[in-house]
Amino acid sequence: MPTIIPNPKKALFLAKKQLSELVYDAVNLEGVNYTLP
Repeated sequence: MPTIIPNPKKALFLAKKQLSELVYDAVNLEGVNYTLP
């Protein structure tokens, strides 16, 4: 079984990249009007 090596830089990059998608999905699920600045 391969071992997953943590990569903080890659994790931070992916988190920042997916932030707008996360907010968009959450807003649509809640039915709230919200825009990213």
